[in-house]
Amino acid sequence: MTYDLRMPMPFDPGDFDYYDKIILMDRSEHAPMIDKLYPGKHPELEYWDIVDDYIRAPEEVLPILEKTVIELIDELKNH
Repeated sequence: MTYDLRMPMPFDPGDFDYYDKIILMDRSEHAPMIDKLYPGKHPELEYWDIVDDYIRAPEEVLPILEKTVIELIDELKNH
């Protein structure tokens, strides 16, 4: 299966049991959808609260995203 890397990776209810961590970028955009599609699963998710780059300029968003990904890598290394 291939994914368009410009779009969010889809997931289904089984992913909540399979993955240790599910990260969504923007709480204000994604939380209402998650609450509607997967009631009660909202607390299991991690939101980075990084606005998508089609809303804010990539020059603003990408450095924040890079820093956050590096922090995640460090966390996983030390876990």
